[in-house]
Amino acid sequence: MKNKRSTKILLLTLGAVAVILAAGLLVMHVLGDREASAAGSADSITVEALSIDDSKSYAKELLECKVDDVNDTAAVAKLFDAMKLEEVTGEYTVTISAGEEAQVLSLTLTKPVAQADKETFDANMQLCAQQMLALIPQVGEVQWNYSVLSDSAKEEAVSVSLDEAGATKELGKNVKNYGNSAGKLQKLLEKQAS
Repeated sequence: MKNKRSTKILLLTLGAVAVILAAGLLVMHVLGDREASAAGSADSITVEALSIDDSKSYAKELLECKVDDVNDTAAVAKLFDAMKLEEVTGEYTVTISAGEEAQVLSLTLTKPVAQADKETFDANMQLCAQQMLALIPQVGEVQWNYSVLSDSAKEEAVSVSLDEAGATKELGKNVKNYGNSAGKLQKLLEKQAS
């Protein structure tokens, strides 16, 4: 009888210890996930004012990457690599869809932009969008979608765009004409650099 009782107490004690250990591991796992999530959301992209290379050789390199068929994803990727777009945006995804009048190229950033960097980031993207409009004839609008990270670590979704008419108004000349030759493209780059 005494052995049965001792065995019962021992089993109950071991069961209680197992439950406490499991609960402790669960709490550590949940807290670890929260910390990783908070660290991931605070990880915004680094933003500096874009320095435009307005050299003849760079204009020629970009023009050689002009996209003739918007459905050719390799050609679009090659142009973006030549533009060094990932240095401006960090990781991103691209979708191209039919708009009302022309194709819409939409970039969605993986990481957020800090609130303090939003204005500089949008100015950088404006320049990149002008180059895209000049070098991808079928695209009539470029959108960039991202989250803005405020001081309170709260994220707000933002969507900004530039269409052909807006770029033409900014530049004083049809943006599509800049993609017709290396000399014209260099003029666009010179305008952007000044």
